[in-house]
Amino acid sequence: MAIRHTIINGNQKVWLARVADRGRRRAKVCRTKEEARHAEGELLRDLKAEAAKEEQEGARPATLKSLFEFYVADLEARGKSADTIVRAVSTAKAVEALAPALLDKPVATAVGGDSSENF
Repeated sequence: MAIRHTIINGNQKVWLARVADRGRRRAKVCRTKEEARHAEGELLRDLKAEAAKEEQEGARPATLKSLFEFYVADLEARGKSADTIVRAVSTAKAVEALAPALLDKPVATAVGGDSSENF
């Protein structure tokens, strides 16, 4: 955590509040030192809340529904064609139509050695 008086854009004097927590960093430019002190506390609080939320989400077991959602988002992020993305979405909808109970089960229990037993 740090508060610095610095110059940005060549001539603009500002106060910079920077915080780091668990490998995450945030910074905010402020006009006064008091604003920077206040922003520093807010930034740190937000970082800790974000980390706690991710820990809780990580502690929950992944479901088949969340895996389908992640896969579609991953395809979009990698710039795959619309056909590929639509195919992944339609596969998820087919599983939802045929075996809706599987979507909310943890993956470890939903997918066993022989997947034909689950349908």
